[in-house]
Amino acid sequence: MSLEDSNTYTLGSFFIALASIFIAGKVVSSIFVKFKQPEVLGELIAGVLLGILGLIPLYGEVGYHFFHLLAEIGVAILLFEIGLETDLNDLIKVGLPSLIVALIGVVAPFFFGYYTIYILADMGFISFATEGSLFLLALTVAATLTATSVGITARVLSELKKLNQTESKIILGAAVIDDVLGLIILAVVSGIIATTGGTGSDFSISIPSILIISAKAFGFFNISFNNWKFIHKKNYLFLFIA
Repeated sequence: MSLEDSNTYTLGSFFIALASIFIAGKVVSSIFVKFKQPEVLGELIAGVLLGILGLIPLYGEVGYHFFHLLAEIGVAILLFEIGLETDLNDLIKVGLPSLIVALIGVVAPFFFGYYTIYILADMGFISFATEGSLFLLALTVAATLTATSVGITARVLSELKKLNQTESKIILGAAVIDDVLGLIILAVVSGIIATTGGTGSDFSISIPSILIISAKAFGFFNISFNNWKFIHKKNYLFLFIA
């Protein structure tokens, strides 16, 4: 973060950019609502268009980090709101169906993304100097497609007023499990890229490292889950929030 960026980015610039984002999101989302589509889709498209066209000046690194922080806060508030409307016990009841859906939602996009890159390469749309580089690209795209967004899923279900339905609980449960599996896959892929130096050749997969990463991910999930049961059982919710 440079001193020049901090001097350029004023309070007025921030409010102009923020107002532009709100107005664009509201206008585009209102169009989607008229076509009976979730409002969040319009907001996403508005954000993509603003980013591609460069209509919102972020004024260097300062502006970027500031709006990134606002985005993170917004996601946290959204997930907290959805959490208040969701009963954890209901998610537990659909644990097995959620696990099956999550596994399919991870495996299918992974293989689809992986082999799509090779198909595009065979058609001449992608060219790389080495086979290893193409392998790393395919692996990266495949790992990226396994990641999902609990926030967007929950927001759509909330707008449709379907959060209390069994199908919605399965979707939310699968999204949570999908996030855990996605983190493990991304960690493994990042490790492969790091060990090969970006060449994709002579890589080795450390089984103990994968087991450690998996244990950390599921351990964190298990601790969070058990803490929530204790808080809920002892009526310590307000103390926990404080």
